[in-house]
Amino acid sequence: MYNPYYKISNKILKNLNRVSAAHNLIVNAPLIPKWEAKLRKEAMIRSAHFSTSIEGNKLTLEEVKAVFEGKTVYARPRDKQEVLNYKKVLEFINKEPELTIETIKKINKINLEKIDEKNGGKFREVQNYVIREKAGKREIIYTPPKSSEVPKLMQDLVLWIENAIKKEVSPIIIAAISHYELVSIHPFIDGNGRTARALATLILYKLGYDTKRLFSLEEYYDQDLASYYSALQSGQKDRGKKEELTFWLEYFSEGIANELTRIEKQILDISRDKMLKEKVGQLELNQRQIKAVAYLQKKGKITNKEYQKLFPKLNRKTLARDLKELADKKLIKMKGEKKGVYYEINI
Repeated sequence: MYNPYYKISNKILKNLNRVSAAHNLIVNAPLIPKWEAKLRKEAMIRSAHFSTSIEGNKLTLEEVKAVFEGKTVYARPRDKQEVLNYKKVLEFINKEPELTIETIKKINKINLEKIDEKNGGKFREVQNYVIREKAGKREIIYTPPKSSEVPKLMQDLVLWIENAIKKEVSPIIIAAISHYELVSIHPFIDGNGRTARALATLILYKLGYDTKRLFSLEEYYDQDLASYYSALQSGQKDRGKKEELTFWLEYFSEGIANELTRIEKQILDISRDKMLKEKVGQLELNQRQIKAVAYLQKKGKITNKEYQKLFPKLNRKTLARDLKELADKKLIKMKGEKKGVYYEINI
């Protein structure tokens, strides 16, 4: 039976506390429905981009957004298909399927649709390797277990997840270890990383950390791939012995803490505070107007020139219209005359 070894270090505890605080704020934030849906869509796009980018996909974030929207993108067909597949994976885990071997296989199968139909969703029957290319040379950095061991190892992993849930182990710890162990088993011919990352996200969803589906852990990994792989390999080097997963858990929990803290800040910028919501209700504002309100709440006032500095690429007519709409909605009020005109928050 799978029995991972780790210690709950002070760093892990600190990260878990950060996650809990940010999570509570996010789920209780008075987000306007229109913006909640927008942020959720942005999170899906970022997840698809960064999770496939980790595996070598060349599409930019803007190109991934265009693929999501059905627009024409001139790029390698496989790159576009990988993105579309990961979008389907995210839609699949949004339904919160049960945490079973069949679900894991389904995630992999979707990831490999129209790419490798023969092997997608099936445990490998050959030995595979994790290879790194450096200075034009390829070297094996990790050898996964034998293919004959895969079914039993995956069964043990799913059983461990079930028992960890019953024992009320932190969802963050369960997601982190599941991610690590699936990548370490490397049960599929291809798509193991994407499958592991999707599984970790599904576990967070199932165990109460869906956080309105606004987060994307993949971006954290992609920002520093060397650290991501180093954290994974910190345990893999002792595979079959007494694997020490503490460093991986520190890395993983810090990633979630950083991502939720980022969302928390974004929500605080986008959602008016409770007093503002109670006074004006839920108003639909564009992204620039929301940023202007956040600026006013922090600085107290704003001039046309200051507003233009926030959005240097937009013309003056559009910016003037933004401010007029805010004034018409009585969110801000104009003060001063002619060149001395400025705006204050109207609450």
